[in-house]
Amino acid sequence: MRGLREEVDVGRWTARPAPLRRRALGHLELYAAGADQIELAALNVRGVARAALNLVERAIIPPRPLLEAIYDLARAMEVLGRYLEASERLEDARRFAIEAAGAATALLEERNDLATSEFISMIRSAAVDILRGTGMDRPEALGAVEEAASYIRERP
Repeated sequence: MRGLREEVDVGRWTARPAPLRRRALGHLELYAAGADQIELAALNVRGVARAALNLVERAIIPPRPLLEAIYDLARAMEVLGRYLEASERLEDARRFAIEAAGAATALLEERNDLATSEFISMIRSAAVDILRGTGMDRPEALGAVEEAASYIRERP
């Protein structure tokens, strides 16, 4: 993250005085604004990994939707990384993060053990931070996660 912040600073320093490069300033500002959220998302994904280890150590077999949610989170982070490199497919990062949070949240009604609840909480937090890293503000990201959970609960 330090490297990303340094690169943004260098990019700003380079683009501001150069008229042909000023178009890049908007994209650099996305990096600057998203850097803190991306760092939080990375920390939360590490928390998801720790929660997964906790389940494994306790011989708790996580339900398939939880495993799929983890996979969706990983895909969201991967797409977000590609977006930051190439400025494309931001919607995919958002979709994967929302799907991960929705699938995990829907499990709260089925599984009521503490380890699974901790896992779900970490997935939701990581999804919110990924969404914020894509430019959503906090209320918008929280709303998207809650809406996804409601949609999944209502499915037949």
